[in-house]
Amino acid sequence: MPKTPRRRGVDLGKHQPKYSITTVTEMTGVPPQQLRRMEQASIIKPARSAGGTRRYSDADVTQVERARHLADEGVNQAGIERIMALEDALQEAKGRTVVAEAETERLRQEQSSAAKEVTPSPK
Repeated sequence: MPKTPRRRGVDLGKHQPKYSITTVTEMTGVPPQQLRRMEQASIIKPARSAGGTRRYSDADVTQVERARHLADEGVNQAGIERIMALEDALQEAKGRTVVAEAETERLRQEQSSAAKEVTPSPK
C-alpha cells in the first residue's frame, strides 16, 4: 500500500501512485539513477509502498518528461531544479489569485446588496 494520502472512495487522479521505476524508465527514457537524482532534488516525489518501493503517479511522469525536455534543451541540473521550482511557485500564485478574485467578487456583491438596503426610497 502506498504511503500517500488516501481516502476511501476518493480518486487521486493524476496523483495516484501506480508506476514502478522500471515502467517510468520505459515510458520516459530516463534511467533509474536519474529518476533517483530527481527525487533527491525534489523534482518528483514518488510515493512508497509498504515495502519501500517507489510508486510514480502520472503527475510524477509529467514532471520527469518536463525535466528531460529542459535537459534536452541544454539546461543543467541546477537550472532544471530552479525552473521547475519557479513553475511550481507560479502555479501556486495563480491558484491564490483565482481564490482572491472570487473573494473580491463576493465582497463586491455583498457591498452592492448592502448599499441597496441602505439607500432610502424616494418620496
